[in-house]
Amino acid sequence: MDKIVVIGDADTVLGFRLAGVTEARTVTTPQEAEEAVATAVAATDSGIMIVTQEVMSTLSQKTQKQLQSLAKPAVIEVPGKKAVAAGGESIAVLIKKVMGVELK
Repeated sequence: MDKIVVIGDADTVLGFRLAGVTEARTVTTPQEAEEAVATAVAATDSGIMIVTQEVMSTLSQKTQKQLQSLAKPAVIEVPGKKAVAAGGESIAVLIKKVMGVELK
């Protein structure tokens, strides 16, 4: 069974872990982001990779282009902590949209 992988800030990763995603990695530097993405892409059991906008913006152009051309894992970019704090949607709403799971 393919896994869902989440890469982002600590709060976003925690939100997805609470929703049941077990493959989640908190990154704080561009180097950590590049490594986490490379690991997820290389894994044969990664079906969906959820990456926050902030993390995506720190990736090299080469990595961003590679992610756009992948068939598997499917890459979904979601707003992270900063966007939510600025009046964006809550983690619970994002989880429901992306995964179809409602947190109560």
